[in-house]
Amino acid sequence: MRDKKTFSIAFPDISNLEVTIVESGKGISSKTNTRKYSHADITKTIKCANPDCRKGGFNIATILWRMASNQSASFSEIVNCSGFEGNPQTKRKRNPCLNTFQFSIELKYK
Repeated sequence: MRDKKTFSIAFPDISNLEVTIVESGKGISSKTNTRKYSHADITKTIKCANPDCRKGGFNIATILWRMASNQSASFSEIVNCSGFEGNPQTKRKRNPCLNTFQFSIELKYK
């Protein structure tokens, strides 16, 4: 879902999408903690802003597909980052990333 056309193909019944995400944790400032997306710029995965996080963020596409299949108009939740801090090349223990994402989704259907 890199552009409006891709979103329309994946979700043909959705006419409008508004996503607001407030990220908390490492690498976040009051100026960068809130992100807003529409159907024109949403991606499958919301990336974590923690500079030490590897493979982090969360998959928003799964949530959108679940909402579309149930014809849900709104949904909100707080999720933890799925990534970890540390170098994957070393055998040292890697710690989970502690950043969180509070998000709300509003959908309008055709």
